[in-house]
Amino acid sequence: MRQGISHSFVADKEEDAVRQAMYFKLSNSEDAKDREEAKGMVTLSEAIDFYIQRKDKILSPSTIKSYRSIQKHRLQDVMNLPLSSDIDWQAVINNEAGEVKPKTVKNIWGMVSAVLRANKIAVEDIDLPPLVKSEHEFLQPEQIKAFVKAIEGHRFEMTYLLCLHGLRRSETCAVKKSNISDGYIHVRGAKVYDENGKIVERTQNKTYSSNRDVPIMIDRLEELVRQCTTEYLCPGNPTSTLHPLNTVCRQNGLPEVGLHGLRHSFASLCYHLGISELQCMKFGGWSDINVMRKIYTHLSESGEKSAELKLRSFFHTEK
Repeated sequence: MRQGISHSFVADKEEDAVRQAMYFKLSNSEDAKDREEAKGMVTLSEAIDFYIQRKDKILSPSTIKSYRSIQKHRLQDVMNLPLSSDIDWQAVINNEAGEVKPKTVKNIWGMVSAVLRANKIAVEDIDLPPLVKSEHEFLQPEQIKAFVKAIEGHRFEMTYLLCLHGLRRSETCAVKKSNISDGYIHVRGAKVYDENGKIVERTQNKTYSSNRDVPIMIDRLEELVRQCTTEYLCPGNPTSTLHPLNTVCRQNGLPEVGLHGLRHSFASLCYHLGISELQCMKFGGWSDINVMRKIYTHLSESGEKSAELKLRSFFHTEK
């Protein structure tokens, strides 16, 4: 260990204290011999445990849940091998790519590489499968009014209206009556699932920009808030609102947008009204201008297709 640094470990079992000591050596020692000894005793699964323990105040509950799921269900051939093992990570990733979607593979390698780097283990360059570009369905501006009319009186009307104002599903669950005032939705915090599948509330939202004030554009929302008798406007399980939403869309000849699609529909409306990317980004709580730009580019392409259709249909109209 480095000169002058010592640390003691206490655990119910001696072997657990030894493993904690090995992990401490692995992540803190500047002595190559110390680190090699530790790598021979700490498994990948244990390293993930230690990594999450050290970062539990930094990682979001949803991220920890994702890591635990990977730890339990993926990489099973290498999960219990010591970190000193000569692992062909490209072969491991290739195997995962045959089992799960490219985005999941990216998440798997993102976790593994983070754990390895945290333990001062060199991370090799890995080729990942290309991400499949997914286009979220969304409501066009003229469809939004039809949707608002269709959901009037629906048991999840409040949730859907909040999503149409650009809120994430997790954010709608945390909105209280006190968050609605002076014509604004004051978005603060979110409710998410932790690693044990329990819903927990976060006072700090996904990013700093997620705490925001969104102007209320649909009067019906304020009417529902006045009628609400509970502290939280959208109590209950955050996943229970999806299937009823798509049912409403199907029954009214609208695209099955899902909750995220309603958030995207908000961006569609902003684009239609000529609201700048930066202002839409502020209202919607997006923290990355590149994400906002991709959405606006997609909307622009959608407009181009509509223009093409009008040109093609001009000489095919009935006389």
